[in-house]
Amino acid sequence: MRTETTASAQLTACAGVVSEFFADVFTQLDQWQSRVQSVDGRLHGAELDEAVAAFAIPALERPDSVLIGAGFIGDAGDDSGRSLHFAWWIGPIDANPLLAETTQSTRLDVTERRYADYVSDFSALEWYRMPQSMKQTHVTGPYVDYLCTCDYILTITAPVFVDADKTGVEEMFGVVGADVFVRSFERAVMPSLLAIPADAAVLNESGRVVVSTDPSLPVGSVLSETAKEREWNTVACTEGPFSVAMRKKGTPR
Repeated sequence: MRTETTASAQLTACAGVVSEFFADVFTQLDQWQSRVQSVDGRLHGAELDEAVAAFAIPALERPDSVLIGAGFIGDAGDDSGRSLHFAWWIGPIDANPLLAETTQSTRLDVTERRYADYVSDFSALEWYRMPQSMKQTHVTGPYVDYLCTCDYILTITAPVFVDADKTGVEEMFGVVGADVFVRSFERAVMPSLLAIPADAAVLNESGRVVVSTDPSLPVGSVLSETAKEREWNTVACTEGPFSVAMRKKGTPR
């Protein structure tokens, strides 16, 4: 009984670590959301970029930052023919097989990205569509980000609604958002996940694995609802759409 109580306490403690990690990200997005809403849709192009850079770049370059991307994506608001404006920065990044190492934040230039076509209809993408329809902050992922980092990330986006025409009706202006490397999240939560005396994993609301100590459940794999109920004990996190799961005693992999 004591072992089970300890395991339950460690499961709950890990859920607390996950919640604490995302609480800071959500707080930053709330602040950015207010700052973009304060311009009330009046700024576009270079002026909007300047307003976004003022909060995105410092957030990315904080010594303790867990963010790898930050900014605003939304209405182009001009006659360029584009439906989408990216005021988005990528933080300092280690070299990988596709991207060179950088030591400071860089502006995302969508036109230079080979896989940029997939954002041509941005309104259909989860990181834009869900904040728009649900009118609240949403976490997308984990998924492989082919546009910015070519790595597994989580994208957190919050909707920005403005009444630019002063009609009393607010319309979607865009989203403020942040990207987090899954490996950065893993470093933060793995000690508490390893303290759980059984296979354990952090899952998103769809049962997709974000981090796991079970080699049969790599990042991105999905734990079905049936398997989760039959084979795992779970604790919901208070921040974000996550839960921490621990394999039940006697349940084989």
